[in-house]
Amino acid sequence: MNFGIYNQVVVEWVIFIAFILIPIIIYRNKVNWKWIGLAVGIFLLHKIVLFLGVDGTYPDLIPGRYNWEGKIAAIIFLIFCSYILFPKKHGEWGLRLSQNGIAKKAGIVATIFTALIAVGLAWFYFSGIKKGDVSDWLYQLSMPGIEEEIYYRGIMLLILDRAFLQKWKFAKVNWSWGAIIMIGMFYFTHVIHVDSNWNTVIIWGDFLPGFYGLLLMYIRLATGSLVFPIILHGWINVVGYLI
Repeated sequence: MNFGIYNQVVVEWVIFIAFILIPIIIYRNKVNWKWIGLAVGIFLLHKIVLFLGVDGTYPDLIPGRYNWEGKIAAIIFLIFCSYILFPKKHGEWGLRLSQNGIAKKAGIVATIFTALIAVGLAWFYFSGIKKGDVSDWLYQLSMPGIEEEIYYRGIMLLILDRAFLQKWKFAKVNWSWGAIIMIGMFYFTHVIHVDSNWNTVIIWGDFLPGFYGLLLMYIRLATGSLVFPIILHGWINVVGYLI
């Protein structure tokens, strides 16, 4: 086992704890410590399950350069957690086809806008068409969208919403500390890179994870479902192979 690989996990975990300390300090006795503990624990365990694939612990069942096995294991882990924590309540964390959230029309408009933004960025901002084999396409179309949406805008969002009950209505949807924290974590986990020697690089100029993270969270809150965020996530990842 290459323990240096898990330096990234440790740094992300520390950032997550720093984020949740903000509402803890603000509200103190008005937080649910059980759900805070579950959030901290599941965050760490999920990352370990995911990075075991990077470490080569799982059998290399699917060819290609991406972490198929880690993503699949992480999805199974998250579904297991949801079954234990929220039995028969999968709709609460977004696992439903119906788009009957608090602002359905706004969510659909935001979905179309996000899809067009991805096309525009692929056309004007990034130069050239990405090259990759079928395995790369299939991975980018499926794994990040399914695993990350279930994680950031599904299970962890609901857990944090149970930990911090405060909400504010803006742009027709109810924002929460859970939403804010997971938008922040989606950004930082994409722009922070830590090697085995603890050398850390933060690509501050890469605004796209934060931008897309905000849009995808808005769509999730507006529609009440993960369907559009999962589809959009896959589209954002593969549009560069097409345009």
